[in-house]
Amino acid sequence: MKYENIIDMHTHSDNSFDGNHSCVMLCEGCIKNGGIGIAITDHLDIDDKEYDVRAFTTNQFVETFSKKVKEVNPSLTVSATVMPEGDKDAYYYGQDIKAISKHVDVIVPMMYKGNYKEDSDWIKDTTRWFVYASGNAKIWIGLQTY
Repeated sequence: MKYENIIDMHTHSDNSFDGNHSCVMLCEGCIKNGGIGIAITDHLDIDDKEYDVRAFTTNQFVETFSKKVKEVNPSLTVSATVMPEGDKDAYYYGQDIKAISKHVDVIVPMMYKGNYKEDSDWIKDTTRWFVYASGNAKIWIGLQTY
């Protein structure tokens, strides 16, 4: 796998649905030129003060984005990098894991145990939660290396 062929879309903050549409259009051009995967990274976070609206908007973006990517090339892997706070993700970050996982191939929880002052048991327990909640999406754990 050539990592230069993976498109890393930063969808963090200040992303109106129109702005997200621009991300989709950008990716369509990149995919047509040989990209092999799309990673929605830097944690997927729609900047909206109303928590229920944020979760709805985030899921709407992920659904639209994934459909567009798969229309261009169905064999591409679409992933979403998310916070590792389980069922709290929907409220605090607009990341409804059960909803998002219906539209992506991979969920990548950022398991930064140093940031959370946790141990390896926390990683195991949190991983189990994500496996349970993710439906058919695969879980790839993002570990802190610094």
